[in-house]
Amino acid sequence: MAELKAALEVARFAGVQTIAASGNVLLESRLAPGAISQTIARLLQAEFGIECIAAVLTRVELEAVLAKCPFADGEPKKVHVLFCDGAVRKEAVAQLRAEHAARGAERIEAGDGVLYVDYVDGVGDSKLTNAWIERRLGCSTTARNVNSLQRILGKMN
Repeated sequence: MAELKAALEVARFAGVQTIAASGNVLLESRLAPGAISQTIARLLQAEFGIECIAAVLTRVELEAVLAKCPFADGEPKKVHVLFCDGAVRKEAVAQLRAEHAARGAERIEAGDGVLYVDYVDGVGDSKLTNAWIERRLGCSTTARNVNSLQRILGKMN
């Protein structure tokens, strides 16, 4: 994570803090969120060969994502938020849910730019993978469980 922190600082981000070895970062920037996301995604590809999206949220936005989670009754380590790089269309989520119904017990709900998934039996053996979800929703995602998001939020305060 020290290499990531250094690369972000070279890219002129301020106050860079990495959180554990999770790929989660706190930073300060005057850039718009979309520009921050694009800059970080390009940096990850160029410096580390990692192709992914970079979800950029303020403390208020992260609080809202957690507050709107429909699976408050689930285990925080099993409830995930998938941040999407495009709109999450409710009809696509309904189709995804229908296609997956016979494959597993996961609960799935759409949010604003996110997909909430309760992996009730755990992520490890689930057939509901990010790749499967991305193909059906037509967007790229990055996922974090509620425990991780609460830890990030705690560091933001």
